[in-house]
Amino acid sequence: MPEKESESAVRRPNALDRLITLFSKLPGIGKKSAGRIAYHILDNNPALAQTLANELAGLHQAIRHVVPAAALPKAILVLSVPTPDAIILLSAL
Repeated sequence: MPEKESESAVRRPNALDRLITLFSKLPGIGKKSAGRIAYHILDNNPALAQTLANELAGLHQAIRHVVPAAALPKAILVLSVPTPDAIILLSAL
């Protein structure tokens, strides 16, 4: 009968591994770059990580996707609450 792997033998990803995996899913960011970004955040002031987390958490509430009519060539992202520093982002369909 084969031996069961002990719980300690099974490696579970830690927070840093999970962050690297998430960053590497972004366009243009491979595993090495994702690792550099994650270690940069880890080595910096914890306030940077908290600010980044807060901004990411509120991203979908701050920006909404406006679905264009079929004839329009671009999808437009607009800030839902206009502010003096409002930015309109365009992305190709």
